[in-house]
Amino acid sequence: MIDTKGNVIFVSPTCKEMFGIPAEEMVKQNVYDLEAKGIFAPSVTAMVLKTRNKETVIQDTQTGRKNVASAYPIFDEQGEFVGSRSRSLPSEKDVKRWCPSFTI
Repeated sequence: MIDTKGNVIFVSPTCKEMFGIPAEEMVKQNVYDLEAKGIFAPSVTAMVLKTRNKETVIQDTQTGRKNVASAYPIFDEQGEFVGSRSRSLPSEKDVKRWCPSFTI
């Protein structure tokens, strides 16, 4: 999850596997900085900060993985934008590498 300025406020413990950086290091960093460092690109959460809409991209990571990343805006009870949450899943290519019989 990120706040309205792009600061990471929560990540799953699995982020080390996905992005090569421990969760405790990613928290408190900014998604624009993480993108500039090559941790992941593009930053789907940065896109949501601009559009305030759900976004989905194929995201490259510093670990060499490609993820299908989706981010969703979060609004409070008054309809004000308060942040974003995201989810990254391995791309079909990576899944096929791990499980050659995988088909969609």
